[in-house]
Amino acid sequence: MLRKVAVAAASKPQVEIRQTGEHFYIKTSTTVRTTQINFLVGQEFNEETVDGRKCKTFGADDVVCTRIYVRA
Repeated sequence: MLRKVAVAAASKPQVEIRQTGEHFYIKTSTTVRTTQINFLVGQEFNEETVDGRKCKTFGADDVVCTRIYVRA
């Protein structure tokens, strides 16, 4: 697993960002993995990090995100 994370970190990801009003869609693709995130500005949402950890993320006004990691 760590090798896959290292390869993904070293590669240049292809990032697609779309915004419709307050709704954001972010797709990040590497040779190892593709992730997709949908969220509304100002609402907390669940996310999984590249290394598989689950967290909650929140963004508002100036779109600053704070991750809160969830213990399994």
